[in-house]
Amino acid sequence: MCLDAIQKDPTSPMKDIADTNEKIRKIQGSFSVSNPEIILGQTVIVLDDTIGSGETMRELCRVLKGAGATCVVGLACAKNLADR
Repeated sequence: MCLDAIQKDPTSPMKDIADTNEKIRKIQGSFSVSNPEIILGQTVIVLDDTIGSGETMRELCRVLKGAGATCVVGLACAKNLADR
């Protein structure tokens, strides 16, 4: 288990942004992999408390795959039904 492989730049909380296009603009480029050697060739499981539009999870998966993860699995405990 590695809890510090991803770094997130400070952004507005996604739950406060109603427009999906704005969420996409805000989240793009906000994650980076601080320890790519840990990610390379691995299956990575991303756990989140809730998922709304899915843009945060999508961006995390993109960044992790770009860092060399062979597979990224995104899991969330709950879905925010207000985000459709």
